[in-house]
Amino acid sequence: MSTLYGNDIAVKAARTAVPYPPGSILSLVTWHQKEDPHWFGANIPGTVQSVNNWYSDGCTKKRVPSYTLYEGDPLKKSTGNTAVSTTSRIGWILDQQASVMP
Repeated sequence: MSTLYGNDIAVKAARTAVPYPPGSILSLVTWHQKEDPHWFGANIPGTVQSVNNWYSDGCTKKRVPSYTLYEGDPLKKSTGNTAVSTTSRIGWILDQQASVMP
């Protein structure tokens, strides 16, 4: 179970389908699921499994977006990711479409 959060700059960009401008911040939070004690058969978020943070500070050839991954219980900064898994994770996060509610 995951939710993608964004700051105001990122949300505005996501809703207008433009590239994320400098100052955009996205955080993908993933939880373990647990049974909902109030609704039979339903699941709700349990403990946090991981947090992926992506920051755009104005991408140029010399500056690239920042990315950090926190995992475990308690959450700790992950250092064991390969460039391929980090690149694919960032790509997946940036491909997500905003859900707009009335």
